Amino acid sequence: MKKLRVLSIIFIITLLSSISAFADTTEMPPLNKDIPRIEIPQTTRIDGYYVWNIVQKSRLSDQYGPWKYGPSGYGAGTITLTDETSSGTTVTNTISGSYTSIATISASLGVSINESKSHSVSYSHSIPAGQHHQIIYRPCFAVYKVVEKQYYVDHGSSVLTGNTKTCYVRVWINWDYSWRNI
Repeated sequence: MKKLRVLSIIFIITLLSSISAFADTTEMPPLNKDIPRIEIPQTTRIDGYYVWNIVQKSRLSDQYGPWKYGPSGYGAGTITLTDETSSGTTVTNTISGSYTSIATISASLGVSINESKSHSVSYSHSIPAGQHHQIIYRPCFAVYKVVEKQYYVDHGSSVLTGNTKTCYVRVWINWDYSWRNI
């Protein structure tokens, strides 16, 4: 019984290996000899492209600009800082570091960058009798960290390239008011 099995397996292997021996490997002549054979060169096709995506936005801290001097007065009384009494109400949101475009970063944070804008001021301070005070104020900025990563996109799938850009944006949020003795 065992010999019969071995002989059957040998017969099947021999039969399968001899089938390809009968295949004709010569090239068939074309059916119409008058049709010229056209060779189309194969060119490398590149469908992919690179994109930068913002992957992180985080508020790191608050920073303050330099103090500006407003009106002063003697007490008892009240001094008031308004747009009419102040000339230093213009501030600029700034960007530093590495980034793809200001427009992209600006849109992601919802602010304008590198454009001077005037912001209104309004503050009142009561001065005790016999004292001389001056209103001081300064801009307060929120500092944001924005991280962009580059991806290679091809046929709908994307692969991280390892390139990263990080920038820091200072955005005006409000005025910080105080006063000083003169």
